[in-house]
Amino acid sequence: MICRKKNKNLGLNSFLLPLLIICSFSLWGQVESSYNLSKSKLTQSSNISSKYTYDPRSGLYIYSETIDGYPINTPLVISPKEFQAMVLAEQMKGYFQGK
Repeated sequence: MICRKKNKNLGLNSFLLPLLIICSFSLWGQVESSYNLSKSKLTQSSNISSKYTYDPRSGLYIYSETIDGYPINTPLVISPKEFQAMVLAEQMKGYFQGK
């Protein structure tokens, strides 16, 4: 004859698991809403040099950022048409900010 012991803590465990799940969901909402990233502003360091260069071989503009001559990002390659549209948009923005 095999005797099995009954687990007396079974009732307690079945009560704690749903309670733990409910508490974790309520804490998740509090942590998520406690800090709004849209209000944080990042400023660009004065050590970062940003420039567009024209590559005559490919006929494209290459945007790169460097710190003391070392590249810090992957270069962005745009067509002359895209470059002209971007320059026009920046000029228009500056014009209307001046008004």
